[in-house]
Amino acid sequence: MIANVPSTTFKLVANALLFQGAWWSAVLLQNDASLLLIGFSVALFFSNTDRIHVATDVCIVFPIMLVVEQALIANGLFEYTHGQLPIFIVLLWLGLVMTSRQSLNFIWRYSFPLQLLILWISSVLSYVAASKFGALSIHVSLFQFAVWFGAPWALCFILSERISNWFNKKYQQLAR
Repeated sequence: MIANVPSTTFKLVANALLFQGAWWSAVLLQNDASLLLIGFSVALFFSNTDRIHVATDVCIVFPIMLVVEQALIANGLFEYTHGQLPIFIVLLWLGLVMTSRQSLNFIWRYSFPLQLLILWISSVLSYVAASKFGALSIHVSLFQFAVWFGAPWALCFILSERISNWFNKKYQQLAR
């Protein structure tokens, strides 16, 4: 352990850096990133302080967000260069979900409107950046994409996190 760095701070920074590594691997290597993304996902899981909650997120948030992603693709907003929902995107989503309890935890402390705004802006910027690297193609104007992609994406992410929190609280009550 690095001297004078609390364990939770170290895990927080490690978790954020691991997801950044996963994002860049996915965008730059795309289908060739699968093994790296599996490694990042394992490391992300173990970098979390609350692995039970992360496992709940994987079971609840992850499938919900994959369905949302597929619905947004089906509505013609964007498409991936390597098919409908390529494996590298599925693995990147897994990594994002495992990041939400650690390095994205600060978002859940804010009010709902601020959560929505932060996730809305960051999701749009992330997908626009991925399009600039050739990982996906956006089929509508930037304004339309921001409205029709960003809002549903952010809202569904927040709601799925809240559903996961509810299940996690029920689990903790049963475990007592």
